Amino acid sequence: MPRTVRKNFDGKYFHIMVQGIAKENIFSDDNTKGYYLSCMQNAAEKNPVAILGFC
Repeated sequence: MPRTVRKNFDGKYFHIMVQGIAKENIFSDDNTKGYYLSCMQNAAEKNPVAILGFC
């Protein structure tokens, strides 16, 4: 069952996870991983967010 849409709480922190099924790798190679990071950076530049850290 899908989750309901979260309300926007200005000034609050959100923990966002991306994980493969059964903890499998979600990136097939370094190029795919680089593309994901590029998309994340572009989204952060276009929206009022601050990415405090990722691993």
